[in-house]
This record gives sequence, structure tokens and C-alpha cells, in this order.
Amino acid sequence: WLIGDRDSHCGVICPRTQGKPVCGSDGRSYETGCELQRARCKDKTLTLAHRGRCRGKNWVKIDQLPVAPAPTSTSEARDLELKDAGQSKCRVERNQALEQGRRPQDTMFIPECNEDGTFAQVQCHTLTGYCWCVTSDGKPVSGSSVHNRTPVCSGSVTDRPPGPPNSGRKVCTPQSRPESNSN
Repeated sequence: WLIGDRDSHCGVICPRTQGKPVCGSDGRSYETGCELQRARCKDKTLTLAHRGRCRGKNWVKIDQLPVAPAPTSTSEARDLELKDAGQSKCRVERNQALEQGRRPQDTMFIPECNEDGTFAQVQCHTLTGYCWCVTSDGKPVSGSSVHNRTPVCSGSVTDRPPGPPNSGRKVCTPQSRPESNSN
């Protein structure tokens, strides 16, 4: 028995398995990204606000959802532009993604920011299920992407792959130079 069986006109079928909660742009918490997608059948303006539960909100079962009015307006867009002034790169990118999310799109990545405005070490695209490590300025760390898991981002993440300094590079020292044959 699947949750989507009753609303087959929607086309989104969510298996009854434990997933990771997400917060919708309507301020409601959904048990999984799939349930958020099902809610979009009723409200095309609905988007992913962030991973995890909405702060101060209760869990919402998909069958309890009313149809919400569209939240976009030109005054809200102007407010967003004003908020961007003086904000960190992460918060600006996040606000831009949230603003774009008000327009219908199937997939969207919204960055997660730390309290100090830097990028959270682990970033995830909830709808695709991929997560990866990033540097504090948001650059993805090569080889860290995993599907339906949380990557291990140990310590301070940099652009360099793991390994000792100069790994993969040849460094010439007087001892490593070949001796010349003088005949």
C-alpha cells in the first residue's frame, strides 16, 4: 500500500519508508522530499525551503494539506534584493535559490549555511538524494559526493584531495635527481 494510491492523478508515489524530513516554502514540515513533491500537485508554487523540520512547526501528513495561495509578489522580490546587501555568499545564494524556487521547477539545490554565514560542511540536494562536502566558501570537494548517505567530511575541508602534502606531485630534491654519466 502506497501513500500515493489515493491521488494517482498526481503521478508521484511515495513508498511508506522512513525518509529524511524537509521544510517546505509554506512553512510546513514534510516527512520526506517525496511528500513535498506530492504536495506540489496541489500547490505548484511550493518548493523546498531547507532540509530538516521547519523550526517551530509540527509534522504534516500529506493528506492534511490545504491548498495555499501563491506567495510571490514584486514587493517580496524587492525585499529579497535589499536583504542580500551585506550578506554572506552562502546566504545570498540561498536567498536567490529560495526566490527562484517560487517559480515552478522540478529540481533545485538550496545551500545550507552555518550561523556565521559560511557554507555548511555537508550540502545535500534533497530531491536527488545526493550529498557532498564543500569548503567554507561553498566549493564542492572532489570525490565526496554520495547517494542517499551523508558524506564524511573530516576536519577542515580544503580543495585538495586527502593525502600527505605533495601527494601525486613529483618534487625534485638534490637526492632524487639522477646522476649523470660522464664518459
